[in-house]
Amino acid sequence: MTLMGEERSCEGWHLAQINIGRLVASKCDPRVQTFFDALDIGYSHDPLLAVNMSVWDNAEALLDFVNRSALSLGEYCLGNA
Repeated sequence: MTLMGEERSCEGWHLAQINIGRLVASKCDPRVQTFFDALDIGYSHDPLLAVNMSVWDNAEALLDFVNRSALSLGEYCLGNA
């Protein structure tokens, strides 16, 4: 990887991802209960604000997760889950 004109190794680094979103329902609503149960960090006292963070070994691991999630979501939307 080249950073600021210098060649650098990615060894020992991780890729962090943070998602911040506004929910359609409060934490107690069954539509979002499972999602809230999986959250590991809090951000605000706003009951409709959701924050989630994940750390990946590398970009390939993140891409693999995204691809598997997209396939699962597609099956769910088609009613095949």
